[in-house]
Amino acid sequence: MKPAGWTLMETMVAVALLVALTGVAVSQLPRMNRAPDAEQLQTRVGAMLQAAHTQAVGEERQVSVTGAGEGLTLSAGEESEAERFGQAQLSGTVVISAGGSSTGALTVQGLGGSCRKLSLSEIGNVIAGSC
Repeated sequence: MKPAGWTLMETMVAVALLVALTGVAVSQLPRMNRAPDAEQLQTRVGAMLQAAHTQAVGEERQVSVTGAGEGLTLSAGEESEAERFGQAQLSGTVVISAGGSSTGALTVQGLGGSCRKLSLSEIGNVIAGSC
């Protein structure tokens, strides 16, 4: 008859597995808390500018993208959509006409002091420059 309960070896294996899993999880924490770098911010804001350009041309109406603080607002007529960009400061406005031409620029500043100025070409490509 086998006694009830876990043997010492089974307990040691279970503890070893828990230690290994905890080690993997803890090693990932710094990556999860890291602020987005300037290139990631530029890519996200640029994607929103391109989406606004596509909307303006597709719906044949003016669309504006305005940055203020940590938020970016896309407005078309009475409709608006906002997106928050934590750990970044945004400023400026880009207005895109129904024909696709645009005026203005957005400034994207990351926590590390990096700064990029984004605007759109006539065909909707993002133009990035330094502040």
